[in-house]
Amino acid sequence: DEKVEVLKELGQKESHIVSFRKALLNSPVSSVDSLLEYRDDFLDIGKMAISQALIPCENEENINTVDRTSSWYHYLYGILEAPFETFGNNSVSFVTYNYDRPLEQFFFNSIRYKFSKQKEEVARVLKNIPILHLHGQLGYLDWQADDETRSYAPTSNADAIKLCAKHIKIIHEKSDYAKFEVFKETYRLLGEATKVIFLGFGYNPINIKRLNIGSLVRKEIIGTSMGRTQKEKDRIERLLDNKIVLPGH
Repeated sequence: DEKVEVLKELGQKESHIVSFRKALLNSPVSSVDSLLEYRDDFLDIGKMAISQALIPCENEENINTVDRTSSWYHYLYGILEAPFETFGNNSVSFVTYNYDRPLEQFFFNSIRYKFSKQKEEVARVLKNIPILHLHGQLGYLDWQADDETRSYAPTSNADAIKLCAKHIKIIHEKSDYAKFEVFKETYRLLGEATKVIFLGFGYNPINIKRLNIGSLVRKEIIGTSMGRTQKEKDRIERLLDNKIVLPGH
């Protein structure tokens, strides 16, 4: 298997790869990172496996060929529509538990090609619109930093996987995550926000706890809940201290 060979190239022994696969298949977890919170022995190979699975999804064609009438990215851009000089004045921030980077790349491409601007000019504008990855990301995009960057591309090889794995953070339940800079900035943004929107969120109790939503006061909090049963919506409201409004509920 090609993926196994790449992991071997990155220093993983075949016996360890087999053990990791067996643990993942037999554990009652919904994701690799959920397993890694409890299995320090699989941290390195787990981060590599996450990177290996997600890198091929970073394909610009997936962003550009969607039905624009149903794409929430295009809908969002329409709401934020502004001249190039003032686009960065939009009072909006994004916080995600995802590792991949389609939203920032979509904004970058949209602004760059609409206004015919250089990469550096667009990067300066987008610095004013925070996109925070609480658990890290698949490296910095080549317009976001000067080193340790990776283009938004599906090319998956040992070098790309190694770089991405370095930027993935596995946060253990007992870790003092509130002191991490990305969480400090998230708490600051949530505290300053007048409206908080959960979009496509899984409402995992641990993730909700880490956002410290219970401390927020005088905020309008709404969230999507497509496909949720009434009992599931009730549970979500309890998890969020009855501070969230779910459409149709």
